[in-house]
Amino acid sequence: MDKYLLDTNIFINAHRQYFPIDFCPAFWSFLEKLNQKGEVYSIENVWSEIARGSDQDLLKAWAKEHKSMFLNIDVKTALSVGQIIGDLQKSSYGFREVAIAEFAAAADSFVVAFAKENGFTVVSHEVSSKASISKKHIKIPDICSLYKVPYISIYQLFTKKKDVYQFVLKDLQDI
Repeated sequence: MDKYLLDTNIFINAHRQYFPIDFCPAFWSFLEKLNQKGEVYSIENVWSEIARGSDQDLLKAWAKEHKSMFLNIDVKTALSVGQIIGDLQKSSYGFREVAIAEFAAAADSFVVAFAKENGFTVVSHEVSSKASISKKHIKIPDICSLYKVPYISIYQLFTKKKDVYQFVLKDLQDI
């Protein structure tokens, strides 16, 4: 069974743009069901980024209700983050120090390291920036590629699970 690790932007973008919790509960049920089956998780660092939201934020409340979906960081992941950051600092990829510091401080570095050490596929909205790899921001897909960690978008996950889960609109006749 494949295991998927969700980046912070999956939750935030879904709630703010595409699938607000109070508008598209099917998306959130999809995540819950896959989590119950042991296929979809995230990590405590992602939970912490979500928890920074206001107390009125539905996403923050949802994350608190589903805290068990967010796995704790283990020692091998913490060591792997250190290795990844060290490699980036001495690499010939030309990452700026500011970009490395931002990547290290965000959940992103932990998402990649956890997936690498525990056999997960990363799910993120980020897109590779290989054409501008030495620019200001380090993208998850670029680091996943460097460490041979599989990554997909949420829409690719939908496609993989389309035989099991589908989002269906309610009957529109009454509109």
